[in-house]
Amino acid sequence: MERDALVEELIELIEDNESPWRKAAFYSDPRVAPIYDKLIKKWLDSGERGVPLDYADEGDLSVLVTIAKKYAFMDESKARAIALSRMGEEYSRGIIG
Repeated sequence: MERDALVEELIELIEDNESPWRKAAFYSDPRVAPIYDKLIKKWLDSGERGVPLDYADEGDLSVLVTIAKKYAFMDESKARAIALSRMGEEYSRGIIG
């Protein structure tokens, strides 16, 4: 799949998703955070030109889309439970709060 198509699919699956809990579950996934951390660093290093996804290669995007498909249509109560559980783990480890 082309890079632009992957970006479009990721936006449709997550950014345009009406459920904030599905978004939270996706972004809190332990496989997603390191990719976004890398993209945000590249974006900041470039003077914040564009958006962080502009700095993703096809490999990163393919992984993100695969993970996004898991969360995009998940039952909202399940997504909420996952997101809250992960937030609780971060709180107990002192990462947040």
